[in-house]
Amino acid sequence: MSRTTNDINLLSDISSSVVSEFFQHFFTMLALFVVIFYQEWRLATLYCIILPILAVPLYLIGKKLRAISYESQSRIAKLNTLLQDSFYGLKVIKSFVIESFAGEQFDVENKKLLKVNQRGIVMEELFTPIM
Repeated sequence: MSRTTNDINLLSDISSSVVSEFFQHFFTMLALFVVIFYQEWRLATLYCIILPILAVPLYLIGKKLRAISYESQSRIAKLNTLLQDSFYGLKVIKSFVIESFAGEQFDVENKKLLKVNQRGIVMEELFTPIM
């Protein structure tokens, strides 16, 4: 159940934003290349020199984003498993009067997921200005 929920969320993100952003950025960069070579070829040459230097931080940030994404998926799976176990064991939780313990477990896992997602947002925001 948790895998399916997580995979559906990832697929919806990919289908809605990544593909359209790729084409948008590609054509924007291509158009800007043509304009910059037309207006100032020396500046375009400088850009061609700087572009490979920028590739290194982009690669490192992308690598970090992949790791954060994997960790986020793992945290979502743990959270969904915890919820599923709580729903199936609701009678046991109520009979032993451990609702607060189950709630605390959820809060701990949810805060861990929040921290991972916040790190991901920071890395994404670092990625954008370099582009």
